[in-house]
Amino acid sequence: MARRLTAYDLQSAKGSRKWLQLHVDTPAEAAAAVACDIVILSCEPDHNLEAIRQAAPHAFLSVGMPHGAVASPEEAVRLGFAMMKRGADAVYS
Repeated sequence: MARRLTAYDLQSAKGSRKWLQLHVDTPAEAAAAVACDIVILSCEPDHNLEAIRQAAPHAFLSVGMPHGAVASPEEAVRLGFAMMKRGADAVYS
């Protein structure tokens, strides 16, 4: 894959390809997943996020907000954008 997957890519392939998603905790797990053609990954926004993105530069990476990290919609948006700046393609809570 020559570029990072986007939500549009995933939607466009609906019905023609089955996608697997894997939760990874380390850059080594991310690299192994990509080597097995698993290109939708999820992870926690801890200190490994940037290293996971580096290990899987073309994967679609969903990052989960830590439980209890936000108390308002505004905080959620602010934290979500901060995670996207760190390499997330999507953020979930």
